[in-house]
Amino acid sequence: MQVEAYTAEEVAKLLRVSRQTVYTLIREGKIPHFKVGNKVRIKRVDIEKITNTNPQPQPTGEVK
Repeated sequence: MQVEAYTAEEVAKLLRVSRQTVYTLIREGKIPHFKVGNKVRIKRVDIEKITNTNPQPQPTGEVK
């Protein structure tokens, strides 16, 4: 099974932050990661969890 993973630079573009910010978040334990050799990789599912952490409920427009 192959895991879809992103580089720190790709994650930075997705999150619209700098690459250094991604490395800071990794160091702080806020972004899970793994290494391939000395290269950092972040799983796609982990990025989805970060970007969809607290979806806001949409109002229904119903009046009681």
